[in-house]
Amino acid sequence: MQMRGYLEACVQMRGYVEAKQVTTRYLCFEDFVLKHGREYTSAPLTSDQRKYVLACAKRYGRPFEVKQCFYNSQLLMLFGGDNDNRLTYCEGFGWRFIPCLHGWLVLDGQHVIDTTWRMDKPMGKGPLANRALGAWNDERAYFGVTFSREYVRRYVLDRKHGGSLIDDFKGNYPLLMGDVEPEKWVA
Repeated sequence: MQMRGYLEACVQMRGYVEAKQVTTRYLCFEDFVLKHGREYTSAPLTSDQRKYVLACAKRYGRPFEVKQCFYNSQLLMLFGGDNDNRLTYCEGFGWRFIPCLHGWLVLDGQHVIDTTWRMDKPMGKGPLANRALGAWNDERAYFGVTFSREYVRRYVLDRKHGGSLIDDFKGNYPLLMGDVEPEKWVA
């Protein structure tokens, strides 16, 4: 099943179950992602793009921990020396073994930079050789929403940590509730 098909099926099922109980602008996370996101496909980076990403990762200077996708991506974008603003935070659904809420970066508006999920077979050499930098060599899919740098910055500073912007249970789900208009968060 394609990622879009999976997300549509989730929204359809949620609609049947909760049609009379919904108090949010969106039925579920999948609904929000479908309405505001897009699919990303494997596309190799140019040599210059790869150098740029690796330089940002080196300036950031911290390891990219497993199961910390939101934190890894948000902090690399904010504190990795992305002075040209070429990296954009993206959150939505990633599919490796199963679909799950996931965070990654997008370089130059199109290339997935996933510092968290490892690949079984490295593609190249270096500190991020086994991560998806534009292209990947395993079965995975990405469908997500890009967020403005300022919205991510405010989230991280207000909460003193990185985390899911979509599944923001501590903030009472402001995106799903419709409490924040798209012009405040859209990249």
